[in-house]
Amino acid sequence: MFHEHPPAPENETSDLALIGSRSVRHLMDDCSEMHLWRLTNDPSYQDLNFPKPIKINGRNYFRVSAVRQWIAERETLSRARQIARPFNTRVVPATMRIGVGHDH
Repeated sequence: MFHEHPPAPENETSDLALIGSRSVRHLMDDCSEMHLWRLTNDPSYQDLNFPKPIKINGRNYFRVSAVRQWIAERETLSRARQIARPFNTRVVPATMRIGVGHDH
């Protein structure tokens, strides 16, 4: 049987608190275990600078403040990209533009 442990409400979790992988995944919209593993172990994800876990008795724990800061940084980067390139704007290669490269 599956037992779900509800995460502590944000206002009740000290920034210095350590949280387990399940709580980290919950903070990230219930991402998969594999996604969290990739963020912490896969070299191709290294540029994302996800906080490194703290190992205690073979289990991974994360400082909640570090995870929240990482999420806030991703949000800031995402918003900056949206401003730089509005949602409804898309780049169309010159060869696909009407009248370019076509004999009419």
